[in-house]
Amino acid sequence: MPSSFEPIKKALDKECRTYAKNNPKSNINTKFELNTAVLPVYLPPRQVKDPPEQAQGQCFRPHCDQVHDSEGNFDGDKNCQLENTIVCSLAFGPTRIMKFDLVRYPTKAERKKGISKPIKVGYTNEFEFPNGAMMMLIPEDEVPKVREVCKEYKTFWRHSVDPQKEMTTGIVFRVSCHIKEVYSTTGMLALSPEELAEDRRKSEKNYEVRDEYMNSPRKEKMDKVIMEAWEKLKQEYLAKYM
Repeated sequence: MPSSFEPIKKALDKECRTYAKNNPKSNINTKFELNTAVLPVYLPPRQVKDPPEQAQGQCFRPHCDQVHDSEGNFDGDKNCQLENTIVCSLAFGPTRIMKFDLVRYPTKAERKKGISKPIKVGYTNEFEFPNGAMMMLIPEDEVPKVREVCKEYKTFWRHSVDPQKEMTTGIVFRVSCHIKEVYSTTGMLALSPEELAEDRRKSEKNYEVRDEYMNSPRKEKMDKVIMEAWEKLKQEYLAKYM
């Protein structure tokens, strides 16, 4: 984590401890401090459409930050985040809407019919996430269990962000239990020669697609769209923090 994030991290650690103290039944783990920070970027429209209002940017599809099985057990093989720890997110840029859907896992009978994805049970909440706002993702909300609003199934909340018309970003802090060595300048994983060779072998097709894109006129157009969006984001939303 960059040293410049430390003051923010310390403030958020304090917020996490305060929430856990005020909500003892939430069983939140505060023994470990936030140790990982990532910067998700919601891109502007990636292609020009007619009419322009149909163009959509990047979205984050419905997901959970902490994965559990249908009985509510923490799945250690699918999580890099420590169990029962809070995720703290800061927003920078135009206001975006975060959606929270209450869902359940399909039953055995439904799985036999080919239904594999979580099923919505009819409860959706939407929250505005404006510039400078902080959100705390409470781990208990992502654990499948019987809730007051739906006593027939074990349910849990998944969150998502719809396509954005403008670039937005933020900083997401969490407690990671899988620490990897990365390059300080880029944040990319520092792979060993063997790991790099295996990564290239598995990603041969991806490298072909990337190389094709890097040498195409589309890249220049996309770079222009992104840079214009980034300059607007800096001038209108980030200037007061710099």
